[in-house]
Amino acid sequence: MNIDDHLEELYTQVGERCPYKAATHLGIIFDTKPIGDEICGIYMMFNQTPAILLNCNVDIETQETTLYLLIKQHKSHMGFGLALNKTDLANYERVESVKRFYFKEVAETFLGFMRSKSQQA
Repeated sequence: MNIDDHLEELYTQVGERCPYKAATHLGIIFDTKPIGDEICGIYMMFNQTPAILLNCNVDIETQETTLYLLIKQHKSHMGFGLALNKTDLANYERVESVKRFYFKEVAETFLGFMRSKSQQA
């Protein structure tokens, strides 16, 4: 099971796709504070407890994406700190956009193939 499958299972356990509820369910403490203009969030251990600090100077969607990615860090590399900045999130969004594009292309190709097969029958 890959990390995304683990997160989907976690979302099922908490009853919705909410990174805040997922973090609470995992015992991660989190807070929002102003931490400059570039940093979006930080994952670290605080007295043996996982903690995430989100930047309140960024919009709520960026905070949610940051929290999601930092939960992934916790699930895959527990205890190894990570800081995400705006460039990291822009790169993540770009990769996700490209991934969605190619998934759409594959689905359309498959459906076109299935339509042509059904028309031949």
